[in-house]
Amino acid sequence: MKLLVDSIFTEFRHLLKYHVLKIRLVENLHDPEDGLPLAGFVSKGRRHIYLDKDQCEHEKIKTLIHELAHILLPSVAEKDIQKIEELLWQKFSRKQKEFLEKRIPKRVSKVRPK
Repeated sequence: MKLLVDSIFTEFRHLLKYHVLKIRLVENLHDPEDGLPLAGFVSKGRRHIYLDKDQCEHEKIKTLIHELAHILLPSVAEKDIQKIEELLWQKFSRKQKEFLEKRIPKRVSKVRPK
């Protein structure tokens, strides 16, 4: 299991370095299509990740894991992404979680998802 988890983490690092242009922390994040409140959102081009600022720090990390899983596994159903998020949250090391936490901005962005 550790090898699989470490491989996924390596893929996440690659996505963050070469694919995701920006992670944005926003107030009152809502789905741009149906207006429902969200904890996180990936833009249509999968180049921007939005996180709701009102989550506690560990929830922001979990949401980032969730959104990165959507980018890595675009055809996987939402309920399965939620299971993957929980598994990775349990299995990632403290160092891996700290790496992800450092990628989350501290300042709120005015740019909203479209």
